[in-house]
Amino acid sequence: AALMNAILLFGLTPAALGRLIGPIAGGPLLSGIGASWIFVFAAVLSGLEIVQLRRIRIRSSGHASGSSRGIAAEIRVSLREAKAFLGLSRQARLIIAIVTLHCFFVMGFDAILPIHARNAFDGDAAVFGSLLIAIGSGAIAGILGTSWITSDRGRGAVFFTSGIVSGLGLVLLGM
Repeated sequence: AALMNAILLFGLTPAALGRLIGPIAGGPLLSGIGASWIFVFAAVLSGLEIVQLRRIRIRSSGHASGSSRGIAAEIRVSLREAKAFLGLSRQARLIIAIVTLHCFFVMGFDAILPIHARNAFDGDAAVFGSLLIAIGSGAIAGILGTSWITSDRGRGAVFFTSGIVSGLGLVLLGM
């Protein structure tokens, strides 16, 4: 249960918080200093991220193969191990299937969201930003809510329901 909570909470960083905080902070910055300075600011932040990542010192406590076969061989070994794990874990197979279907059918909508904001809502960047904030807020609520569920059966019900709601939400937005 602790590992599942850690995985769920890790999901907060890239997509969910970025979609919530990005439009909230980026909108005023964009209108205040302009797009060129936003890119400069993003480049500076990326540089700081690289500096901080290079400061991390890793002390391995796990097993390392020590192989000199090369990266392609290591990737093949990792994929074989993942396949073996998925063969043993029905729960992992179901989660991978749900995430794959979600990404295949729903995530592509992100690419057309600005056009949809303009055409369906007669909106501008503010409407697009509001849609991103709504998506990020929903993702955060889902991640936090799921991390508090302790039973596998309860989590399964939430994953299933969120998959259905995500698909239906897309259908409603398309109307």
